[in-house]
Amino acid sequence: MPVTNTYRRYTSDGTFGIIANDSVPIKYVRDVSGKAGKLCITGTGSSVSLWNLHTSLPSGSLCRDLETRSVSVLAVNYESGRADTLVGIGYMDGWVVVFSLHSGKEEASFRAGSHRVTSLDISGSFVACASESELHFLDIVSGGGYRLKGHRGAITAVKVMPRAEILISGGRDTFIKFWCLKTQHCFLTLTGHPGPVWDVALSTDCKVLVTGSSDTNLRLWRIKYNNRTSNKGENDFLNTLDERRSIEDNLAQSIPLTDYSSLLEIEFCGTIPRKSVKRVFSLTFDPSGRYLACQTLDKVLEIFVLLNGTEIQSRLRKKQKKARKTGKLDPSVIKLTAVDELRCIFRITLPSKLSSCDIRVVHFNSAVKEAEGRSRIPILYVSRVDHRLQHLLGFCIVCPSHLQILCAYRNNLVEEYSLKVPVTLPTRPVLLAGPVSRQPQTNQKAVGMESAGCELHLVGRISNLGHRAFPLSCQITEDGSGIFTLAHGEGKLWNRSNQTCLATIGWSSMELQKSSLRENVSIVKYGTGDDVTKTRNVSLKFQKATVFVLAPGSRHVTIGFESGLICLFDLIMKKCTQVLEDAHTGGVRSLILTGDRHHLYHRQIRSFSGPSLYLKSNRPVQSVDDQVTSLATTPDNRLIAVAMVNLHVDIYFADSFKRVHSLYGISSPVTCMDVSEDSRLLLTGSGDKTVRLWELQFGNCLRRFIQHTDPVTAVRFMHGSTLAFSADLGGTIREWDVKKLQEVCVLKGHEGGVTGIDTLATRPGLGKLMQNNRS
Repeated sequence: MPVTNTYRRYTSDGTFGIIANDSVPIKYVRDVSGKAGKLCITGTGSSVSLWNLHTSLPSGSLCRDLETRSVSVLAVNYESGRADTLVGIGYMDGWVVVFSLHSGKEEASFRAGSHRVTSLDISGSFVACASESELHFLDIVSGGGYRLKGHRGAITAVKVMPRAEILISGGRDTFIKFWCLKTQHCFLTLTGHPGPVWDVALSTDCKVLVTGSSDTNLRLWRIKYNNRTSNKGENDFLNTLDERRSIEDNLAQSIPLTDYSSLLEIEFCGTIPRKSVKRVFSLTFDPSGRYLACQTLDKVLEIFVLLNGTEIQSRLRKKQKKARKTGKLDPSVIKLTAVDELRCIFRITLPSKLSSCDIRVVHFNSAVKEAEGRSRIPILYVSRVDHRLQHLLGFCIVCPSHLQILCAYRNNLVEEYSLKVPVTLPTRPVLLAGPVSRQPQTNQKAVGMESAGCELHLVGRISNLGHRAFPLSCQITEDGSGIFTLAHGEGKLWNRSNQTCLATIGWSSMELQKSSLRENVSIVKYGTGDDVTKTRNVSLKFQKATVFVLAPGSRHVTIGFESGLICLFDLIMKKCTQVLEDAHTGGVRSLILTGDRHHLYHRQIRSFSGPSLYLKSNRPVQSVDDQVTSLATTPDNRLIAVAMVNLHVDIYFADSFKRVHSLYGISSPVTCMDVSEDSRLLLTGSGDKTVRLWELQFGNCLRRFIQHTDPVTAVRFMHGSTLAFSADLGGTIREWDVKKLQEVCVLKGHEGGVTGIDTLATRPGLGKLMQNNRS
């Protein structure tokens, strides 16, 4: 009976160095004792991580047992009556899961659709989410839910008003719709946006709505709640419990569907101009509902303040007084605009582009915490007052406060800032800059005058993990326990078992000493070269790495740069030991080791050899017909494959560098190559979305695989087997059986392009068994 050939099933073991997913909201959360400001949550791949902002270390994670794709959106809900915080998570594959934060228990889960979840909100026991143009609503307590349709485009924002049982949604069709959760119908639609509605922000008291579109203005809406059948005002309508209101008023039966607009009256207050010309990305109110953060697609973060009733009346009296003084207008016709009610007070220039942000207010007195949950207590902002006067006046006296701003950047970095808000709010926006941003010299004096009393400090940073830019390539160490990855500005060595960073190689602050003579080999001051007589300092601060290769033993790594330099780094000492200045004039595009692992080839076909701490040129430069895009060498150290821009792949002898033959028929330059372990087969990937399998002896193409839908970026043979892998810019990895010349499986999970692949045979006898069964 023949043995059945089977293939292994691949599962994701973990992710390396992800601090925050791009475009996933970052949120402050409360700890077990109910205190805020110490913990935050971010999306990290297919899970959600809980970070301690004081120690910059992870405190826990939330993930599903089943395989899921990356997190696309998350929402947090904290109720005073609950002992734990609820976290709603939306995934790229359309799943929505609600977790209990500190216990890690899964409260509910459902499938919103086949597309990614674009928006999510959780309030009380209600969960609302959007996938494409459909709204999904779920009641966690009863387990019931339904789907709402009405938008003609993708939905970008969802907000739940739990006390009024109303759902607000905004989409790319330029509409904002109000849905009644009892009748499951849309009873109100807001128009007037010139483009897609990218986000909406609802104040804590559910009376102010701010929307952002593609233009440079924010729109302010006032919400008034009515119940004409029972002659109740908005305070009675909002503060009455849901059960009592449903029993006494019986809204679903007393108000006809055609008159359901009587529940709300929306007043358009006007537009508020923004500084940035980029579209709005997110709008976030702080928990008190006073401050609004407006995030765009650039480095500018604008902070707005929503004036309360006392401040609005004071502003109106000032404008009337000014009108009487000038005599141009009648003070009785003076009215406040939207700019007077929602005022921009800070414009912060951050060091990098924002991915998401969150804000909270930290007061100096404890009376604010009591007033935040009691909307009927007015808040009076003063600099100093006796607390006995506070009880006599019935006001909540608030001393100067601080804004805690939590920023997640697109370069995989999280920072927290503390911004001191003066007692007297600025009359015009104050320009502030992050620690890395620089203001022009002509504006430094003006900015200093405006920002008097406003201090922006960097409180904490989570940056000990991950690259600041996307990784270019990866390679597994010889013992299989580590993985080295390279980005433009740094290289990192990771532990494969627990995904921790073991070493970081950076060259931004590294000063090298190289010979002032035109030598091929340049040694730093701690090197071992004897032929260096005169030295001068050279900085690698602005050098961008392009390729790398681990030296035998995996203790040293050779890195090529865009400027043509080749540097040798010691992973244990974490420093550069040697620099090859005149390796070539162009950028280094490929670095490979020969089959005997004693020589190193790079883009211009020059070979270096020597001990692990010394690279020395031992053969002249070899020229080819066109620019080189990729290199590969056979394990028996006999042949070298050179891929060029002219769509050719030339095969040369390694010792004499005489051309054997050329591989033709490729319609786009080859981007990656790999040679099988027996030195017989060559696998190439190119920009025409094809993977080709070649026979090196005669140069004929055995098979052309056309299953990829994006340009192929990496190919690799599995050591000791007949399997091969390829990856493309769409994030798809495909497995091939080169013996049967067919596709085995497809691996998905990357949301961006795959830039590098390396393989490790965890079962050494697997490949031998497969070869014996197929012979």
